[in-house]
This record gives sequence, structure tokens and C-alpha cells, in this order.
Amino acid sequence: MVKKSDARLDEPTMNDTQPIASHNPRHKTKKRKLLHREQMKRLLLLSFRVGLFLACMIIGSLFVNYVLHRIVQSSYLTIKDVQFEGCQRVTPPELMRTAGINFQTNILSLNLKDLARRLKANHWVKEVAINRIFPHALKIKVDERVPVALVSHKKLFLLDNEGMLFKEVEPNDVTDMPVITGLSFSAENSRLIKKVLNVLDTADATGVLKRDTISEIHLDDTYGITFYTLQEAIPIRIGFGDYQQKFALLAEILENLRNRKITPKAIDLVSSGIAHVRVTS
Repeated sequence: MVKKSDARLDEPTMNDTQPIASHNPRHKTKKRKLLHREQMKRLLLLSFRVGLFLACMIIGSLFVNYVLHRIVQSSYLTIKDVQFEGCQRVTPPELMRTAGINFQTNILSLNLKDLARRLKANHWVKEVAINRIFPHALKIKVDERVPVALVSHKKLFLLDNEGMLFKEVEPNDVTDMPVITGLSFSAENSRLIKKVLNVLDTADATGVLKRDTISEIHLDDTYGITFYTLQEAIPIRIGFGDYQQKFALLAEILENLRNRKITPKAIDLVSSGIAHVRVTS
């Protein structure tokens, strides 16, 4: 037999109960609404600041454009003087016509790059530098091409010191310079032109064949470079390569011939140490 006191179940007391977390849906909804309001406030504030910044930018841009427009249209900055430097073979009036400069033009409205491009359309103009001198003037510095030789190929062309054929010879052009013959307008011959100019510079620097004593420089694929003197039209074949040594040998030969009072009919510099000289019989 079981006693009543032993069969009694333990009942939980108030001290043994555990706290239960609150899951009130109304509380969560209220919290979400508060967070949403705060986010909206921050978003509206940010939008207002961005809008204010953009408005200021637009107003500032419009104001700057207005001021620049007024300045560009101002008669105070109208061009009244154009100064040219470096003009030797081309005249300032000619360049003024080429550039199309109008004295009624505002100095700020000029596109200097476009103006330089128009000036360089003149064959003599190699480079040009343009500066504004406020409030009324332009300063244009011209770097002209320097002709050093003529090139004969169906027509006669001027050649500058960089090997550029820059214009056809006209009646008023100076032509008192050596003529290069035996060329065509190919990439290979363009390289040969520069080689001829280097040889011409070497001959002039050594004093053996001064530039003003040479009438013609002929190029041949087989025989190389041949100079023709201005006075007696004596052919002096240089060939290809060893130019410095060959000019030293030529100086010895010419001095020997002068001492013996002999005028050569032709000189062939076969190598840096061998030459064939043909004299009048």
C-alpha cells in the first residue's frame, strides 16, 4: 500500500518559473515604423542637399557662361595688332591672308590650334608658335624651312635640311644650290636623300667640297654618290660608305694636283685608300 504523502507530485513554485521573452507583434510594427521614418528623413535631407548642390552648379555655370559670352563679345578685346617674328622668305601680309585673321575678331574667340594649322598650310612654314598679348595683340613666331638643295624629278623641288621636299620651285625662288638627280619618290629614296644630305654636310665641314662649289649630286644604285663641281663640272665619285676617309683621301689628291698644276677630268674614289684619277692628255 502506497502512502498518500509518497504519491504526491512535485508542483512548480513561483520561485522555479522561468521568464518568457515577449513576442508582441504590435511592438515590432511600431519599431519598424520608427526606423522607416528615420530613414525617410535622412533620405529627404540627402536629396535636398544634392538638389541644392546641383542647382548651385547650374546657376554658377550659367553665370560663368554669361560672363564669358560678354567678354568674348566685348570690343575692348578686339585684335588691333599682329606681330610676326622669323619671317625671311614669307611675308607677314602673305601669312595674314593665309591665316584669315580679321582685325574685328575678339582675341579670346580665336582658336589658336586652328590658326596654327592654317599658317602651316604655307609651304615655307615649318612650325609656328602663337601667343595672345592682352588686350589687343597677337605674337606669331614662325620657324621657316631652310632649303639646302634642289631635287630634280620631272619637275624641280626644294629640299629642306631635314630631307623634306616641301614645294615645287617657282620663278621667284632662290635656286643657287646643288641639284640632286637620279631619285624617285619612294620610301627607299627618301632615306637616300637624308644620306646624301649627311654626305653633303660632311664634305662641307671638311672643306674639301664646299657646298657652294657643287652643282649636282647624282645617285646611282650601282655607282653610289657622284658629285659634279660647279666650275669645271668634274665628276667625283664617292660611292657608298667610308665617307670621312674618302674625303681625307680626296683632299690629298686635290692638293697634289694643284701643286702639279693638273686639272682632273674625273676622280673615282674606289675605297678609302684607292682612287683613280683621269686627267687631260
